[in-house]
Amino acid sequence: MLSVSIVVVSYGSAGYLAECFSSLLASVAAYGPDRVRVGLVENHQDAGQVKKTRQAIAPFLKQGLQFWQAPSNLGYGAGANWGWSRLGGSDIKIVLNPDMRFPVEWLAAFVRPFENDPNIGVVGCKLLGAEGEIQHAGGLIRRDLVLAEHFGAGEPDDGRWDESCPVEFVTGAALGIRTALFEQLGGFDPVFFPGYYEDVDLCRRAQALGYKVWYEAAAVAYHFEGGAFGRGLNYYKTLHRNRLRYIFKHLSTRQLLTEVLPAETHRQRRTMDDLDRQATAIIYRTAARAYFGPLAANQTSFSQEKEKQTALKKKDKAHRVDLYDQPLEDSSAEGAAISRQIMERVAEVKESWLVEEKPFRSRLPFVASLRERFNSISTRWYVKPILAQQVDYNAAVARAIEDLGKQVAASQPSHDFEVATLSERMLSLESRLERIETLLEKLAGSSSASSVSK
Repeated sequence: MLSVSIVVVSYGSAGYLAECFSSLLASVAAYGPDRVRVGLVENHQDAGQVKKTRQAIAPFLKQGLQFWQAPSNLGYGAGANWGWSRLGGSDIKIVLNPDMRFPVEWLAAFVRPFENDPNIGVVGCKLLGAEGEIQHAGGLIRRDLVLAEHFGAGEPDDGRWDESCPVEFVTGAALGIRTALFEQLGGFDPVFFPGYYEDVDLCRRAQALGYKVWYEAAAVAYHFEGGAFGRGLNYYKTLHRNRLRYIFKHLSTRQLLTEVLPAETHRQRRTMDDLDRQATAIIYRTAARAYFGPLAANQTSFSQEKEKQTALKKKDKAHRVDLYDQPLEDSSAEGAAISRQIMERVAEVKESWLVEEKPFRSRLPFVASLRERFNSISTRWYVKPILAQQVDYNAAVARAIEDLGKQVAASQPSHDFEVATLSERMLSLESRLERIETLLEKLAGSSSASSVSK
């Protein structure tokens, strides 16, 4: 029998905890209480909310439930990581939402796939809503919009979703992972704060290592979705902020430009929920302004700004540069200063984008002729291709910044996603510049060595 560590992550969810733990601990008792440890992490920092949480779980502390108030709001994924670290070692780690109810047989059914197949790394279960309708039976991520789709959502539980199978992802509302795999992956990525897409990211990384993500239909639980986050503007802002983080982390620039951008533009032009549309515009605009904000705040040259961004990227090799700034997101200030500064950069880059070969000059005609012939071979076969790459790079930067300037100057909410995409394009261009600079350094080293040998 596998040992299990279960963490429930709460954010002021005291009203759900009595039903959650009374049913969960009954399921633990049926599985084998000596093989299971259960803990609750309370992310809320308000003393009144923490007091309500303590009162709600007081009867369960005598049954072995452990409780910790997080030192700060860690978010869902990082809160799970933190709670598991305090529960001690186990074979399987499970994280749960607090707004849930579990049948007695749930835990045994949930753990069974891990026992039967060593290639299964992550497991999720069938989740039903308050009226018994399917809420989640595994899921997939749409390649174009990068939006999560839950199999069976809103359909009756009439047997159509009773087949267990591998899936692309399972929801973090009830997710289990092998401890060895968890440690190999480093757990949930805390960048997906406070929640959403941390589960999709974990499942994708697990599959990249060759593990299956498994939907277990025999494990059924009830999830009163919305109890923790609700469905207001903040829900959509959190969802799209972390969706954009996931896109920048896992998708290539080509995918952004040829798949995601056209699909997102189409989505923006269709009829959408007003809160969804408003939140999407806020997040895309904020992402672009936060990334390019230093252009307006600092009177630096384009090359200096490039060096600054390159240094940041080298410092954080995982590319976890946070493109989002909460004060910016909440601000109503216009982006006129940013637009003006970017257009100045456009003019600066346009003036010097072309790199030309400089002829060798000497007061002695014979020396000049001999040197030019000597250089022609190396120039033709090595230097000119590098210069061509540099010219191409500079032209691409000029075009990207010009496009960006037009988008920001237009201040069209429907184009904000395009602005954020251009931000990623700039990062890709910086990588190209690094490769060109490396080639030039090698050329300089070869030239020095040649001079010494002569």
